[in-house]
Amino acid sequence: MAISSLRGLLEPDRERRKPQLVVRTGDAYLLNLPADAYLDTLAFQTALTRSRRARAVGDTDSAVADLRDALASYSGELLPEDGPAEWLQHDREMYRRQAANAAAELAAAELAAGNPRDAVAAAEKCLVIDAFHDTGWQLLVRAYRRLGAPAAAERARRRYAAMLASLGIDTDGPGLANGC
Repeated sequence: MAISSLRGLLEPDRERRKPQLVVRTGDAYLLNLPADAYLDTLAFQTALTRSRRARAVGDTDSAVADLRDALASYSGELLPEDGPAEWLQHDREMYRRQAANAAAELAAAELAAGNPRDAVAAAEKCLVIDAFHDTGWQLLVRAYRRLGAPAAAERARRRYAAMLASLGIDTDGPGLANGC
């Protein structure tokens, strides 16, 4: 009954017994999307793969452009309308972690290229995705310093220290004492 309802929703004009989008293969059902269909998760993964390949051959410009593409296609939590569905948790966490890492990687690349303003934006995006991303915090502090914004760097360092303290982590350690 659910498959019939889904077919009715996705293919209201189809001929009876001739589905095109929701097809059965043995005991399984598949979503047979058109070749030109856009899937944000596929676009995200494809851009990450392109970035890794470009980085492997030393093409930094393409790697950075592909990281930007990946982050542009990342629209946040996977299927948020499904709430705390247990079957989604692994994939949600995987995409979130990949997106945060991509943003941190982009921030590091922007910093290395001498673009501290873009590095700040990428590090902030990293922290929006994952507020506990240590590298994101450290890059944010360094990017603000390179930008010539010592007050913003100190404010970011203090936010990082507060986050660590909220987790019960000693903030007097060498990392924060030396300014990240």
